[in-house]
Amino acid sequence: MARGAYLAFLDSDDVLLPDKLDLQVPVLDAQDDVGFVYGPIVVFGPELAAEHLDTPIRPTAERSVAEGLFLTTRVGFGSVLLRRAAVEQAGGFDETLRYNEDTDLLLRVALNWKAVCIEAPTVRQRWHSGRKSRDEVALQRAVLRSMQQVLDARPEFRVQLGARAEARLAEVHWAISRALAERNEIAAARAEAAAAWRHRHSFALAAWRTILTGPGFAPAALRAGRLLARGLGFLQVRLRGV
Repeated sequence: MARGAYLAFLDSDDVLLPDKLDLQVPVLDAQDDVGFVYGPIVVFGPELAAEHLDTPIRPTAERSVAEGLFLTTRVGFGSVLLRRAAVEQAGGFDETLRYNEDTDLLLRVALNWKAVCIEAPTVRQRWHSGRKSRDEVALQRAVLRSMQQVLDARPEFRVQLGARAEARLAEVHWAISRALAERNEIAAARAEAAAAWRHRHSFALAAWRTILTGPGFAPAALRAGRLLARGLGFLQVRLRGV
C-alpha cells in the first residue's frame, strides 16, 4: 500500500530511532545506483544481559554486499531503507517464504544494485521468547531454499563465490542437522548431515556424523557436536576475513 519512492520497514516488536530517515534518505537521494542503505542495530530485550550494538556485514575490496548476505545474512532488516525501483526490479518479496523473506529480498537487490552501510544505528531490535526466528529448523531451511534459488538463477554468482558457496550450503545443512538433533529427530538429523557432507568434507562434520550414527545419542554427544560446530565456524570466519 506504500506509494513512496523509498520503503522502510518496522517489525511490531522493534523500535525505529527518530533520526533514521534523516540519515538514510540523503544517501538514496544522492546516489541513483544505490538500491538500499543500512547500518548497525541496537539489540535489547529480556533474553539479553545488556543491550549491545550488532554490526552488519560491509562491502570490501574482496567481498560485495551480495556475497556478505549470502555468507552470513547479517543485515538487520529494520535498519534498511530500500529504493522502490530496486524492490520492483527484484520482484518483491518471495511470499512463499515463511522465514528469511527479508534477507532473501536484500540479496536479490544487492545482486543488481549497490548498497551503502552507514555507521549510526537506526533501529532497536527486541529479543524475546516469542520471536518468529526461534524455530531454528524452519528458519535455516528457508535460508537454504533462498540460497539455492539464487544460485540456480544466477550461475555467475556461484562462480564468483567459488568454494565459499559449497561451504555455506554445508554450513546451513549442518545447522539444520544440529537443530533436529536437539529435537531428538535423529534420522532427519543424519540426512541433513549427509547433505552437508556432499557439499563439503571436514573433520568436524565427519565427527558429527559419527556421533549421530552411534548408539544411544545423548545430550553429552550434542554438546560435543556444538563444540565441533563452533570450531568449524571459527575457522570459516578466519578464512573469510569477517
